[in-house]
Amino acid sequence: MGVNVDDPEDLRGQVEDLRSRLEEAEETLRAIRRGEVDALVVHEPGGDRVYTFQGADQAYRLLIEQMNEGAATLSLEGRILYGNRRLGEMVKAPLGRVIGSSLASLLDGEDRETFGRLLVAGQCERVQGDLHLRAVDGTSIPVLVSLTALRFEGFSGISAIFTDLSIRKQAEEAATLLASIVQSSEDAIYSKSLDNTILSWNPGAESMFGYAAGEVIGQSISRLLAEGVVDEWPVMVEKIKRGERIEHHETVIRRKDGRLLNVSVSISPLVDSAGKVMGAAGIARDIAERKRAAALLKRHAEELARSNAELEQFAYVASHDLQEPLRMVASFLELLAERYKGRLDERADKYINYAVDGAARMKTLIDGLLRYSRVTTQARRLEEMEARAALDEATANLGRAIEENGAVVTHDDLPTVLADPTQFVQLFQNLIGNALKFCDGTPRVHVAAERTGDEWVFSVRDNGIGIAPEYRERIFQIFQRLHGRDKYPGTGMGLAICKRVVERHGGRIWVESRPGQGSTFLFTLPVIGSKPS
Repeated sequence: MGVNVDDPEDLRGQVEDLRSRLEEAEETLRAIRRGEVDALVVHEPGGDRVYTFQGADQAYRLLIEQMNEGAATLSLEGRILYGNRRLGEMVKAPLGRVIGSSLASLLDGEDRETFGRLLVAGQCERVQGDLHLRAVDGTSIPVLVSLTALRFEGFSGISAIFTDLSIRKQAEEAATLLASIVQSSEDAIYSKSLDNTILSWNPGAESMFGYAAGEVIGQSISRLLAEGVVDEWPVMVEKIKRGERIEHHETVIRRKDGRLLNVSVSISPLVDSAGKVMGAAGIARDIAERKRAAALLKRHAEELARSNAELEQFAYVASHDLQEPLRMVASFLELLAERYKGRLDERADKYINYAVDGAARMKTLIDGLLRYSRVTTQARRLEEMEARAALDEATANLGRAIEENGAVVTHDDLPTVLADPTQFVQLFQNLIGNALKFCDGTPRVHVAAERTGDEWVFSVRDNGIGIAPEYRERIFQIFQRLHGRDKYPGTGMGLAICKRVVERHGGRIWVESRPGQGSTFLFTLPVIGSKPS
């Protein structure tokens, strides 16, 4: 090809033509390295010559490309002549960068010498070894490399298959960790076959049951059953065969020293690689201390219930029996005030007034205590009733106070609940009565109910004076008042009675409030048919 150096345009055209041919040749070379070219046609003076690339047929290439393992064809010096898609993924680099490079450059430094020995041996026989591929981002991938000699039509090389061992390594590490946990666990962990033969026995089992592993492995676990305890394994094995777990089964076992031990056992099926149940793994936990604690708690609960019942009876009897002597004291004080008012000096009149007022307050307190004790001592059977009916009766009882205060009482749709009719009315009456009392303007009260799971949450919202956060618990205690009697009358028993009524119905009560922003009293009652909390 002649070039006219005196013609710049001709020279520029020739350069562009050469650059285009060079790019085409480089792309062809890359395609050959990727195994995308089956044959190459070269135009020669004696005619076209066809070069066929052995092993580059489509079916073979597709098979190699779909492998989960990395695959490469190496020269005898270890240079990568071909690599599949998976190999590129393992080293996190495009194949164009991988092909043509030395495989040793893709290995951890300490593995290169090992690879050199494998490469030499692989020219004579099939060899394997554990190596670490080094990805371009610096991460190390454990692989099992298999090298096999390739010889055909004058070509000599080596086939390399790379199996990623990361998952296997992780499984081995997990197994090691699990074995460590099993060996260090204080719980008894063991395995057994479907015929109840013990296969493994950890130190926790040795400590709990008193038998060394060598004494029980190969023996039936039935030997641990206490006398009189039914062997339930035949029933359990059917569940295990279905792949079901047995959770927290409580039984009694006999230790080697003869002592009986309460244990909770959880059993899981053991399956082979085909998914077939081959046996079971069990975890036994000593629950003797828990049993003792539960029995102690039950005894304390019974004692507390008995004490509460006696206290309630005492409160009822005391408040009831005090009514008569208090009535007599109050009557004589009133007679004394009527007969001698003005006949004695001013100081005597003041003392008499104090006594009369004290007797009246004592009567009010005793009446409140009597109402409080009657929540349980004179309770009626719970029955289905409309909450709307209880609210209507409560507002009717408060009719005069509602009218005098110009109050507005509204409500949403209310559900049917299981309640003591008298106490349910009293609950609404106390809450609405408080809303009327503790309000400096025109009282507005709204009653609503919303279902949440297995319970109804009732709310009684008002626009009253509100309650400071530090008093939200205290107001539900008996005889607790936040204000003087001269400003807001009462005994401090109303909310305590509300709490007792709600708890007797299986619910709870609380308040959400801020000073000056009103209050919302909320209480829960179980949905009919659900188990009370």
